[in-house]
Amino acid sequence: MIGRPTTTKLYGSASKNLDGVPFADEDEAFTFGLDRESDVRNHRGGRGVAPISMADYCDLWFEGVSLRSNSMLSYKSRLSAVIRPYWAQSAVDEITPIQYNEFRKFVQTKYLYNYAKAVLGAFKMIMDDAVVKYKYREESPIVEQKR
Repeated sequence: MIGRPTTTKLYGSASKNLDGVPFADEDEAFTFGLDRESDVRNHRGGRGVAPISMADYCDLWFEGVSLRSNSMLSYKSRLSAVIRPYWAQSAVDEITPIQYNEFRKFVQTKYLYNYAKAVLGAFKMIMDDAVVKYKYREESPIVEQKR
């Protein structure tokens, strides 16, 4: 055995629950910790990031993207003409796969094939970044089924 066992605690302050109230005993603290671990395993309790509107997120995303100037103009056009107006009243984390399917159908019926494909591709990129880069969502609302 290396070193000497000690009975003194490393930290002198008591742990507290989410309301800032110290735990009554070690059992209460242990149970609290188990509950938090369960929340993490079961994806409960949020991501710790405040919700953001799609309009604000489109601006944030566009500022953070770095592409050639012609590509930037194309993305800006798609954002301002289609994506931003359609999702103006939605928060990024509230968009469901069903709502995305409605958006996809709307775009495909209103616009020519190539433009619709470009708009949907831009929206997919935006949603992927919302998951991976910005952590505004747990997963993308775009469900791709392989047939």
